[in-house]
Amino acid sequence: MIIKLSQFIIISHFFNIEKIIKIAKSVAKTFFEDYESVFAIHDGVEGVHIHLVYNPVNFRTGKKWHKNQREFCELRREIMNFCDKRIESI
Repeated sequence: MIIKLSQFIIISHFFNIEKIIKIAKSVAKTFFEDYESVFAIHDGVEGVHIHLVYNPVNFRTGKKWHKNQREFCELRREIMNFCDKRIESI
């Protein structure tokens, strides 16, 4: 049996490392406040981007955050919209 213990999201299209660190912290706090999360930033083939990994089990309640593929895609769109708005204000 395979148990998936984490989820990840890649957020891309940033150019300034100071801005991307602020964005990564904002995303983690806004969307995953009650979940363990970690991010890594690196410059890959597609440019500088964030890898955000989170534990889908809420550390306060112990309940798992279940998302199907459609809901996960919607979450990613919400995060990208958040990033687009946030990057303009930094």
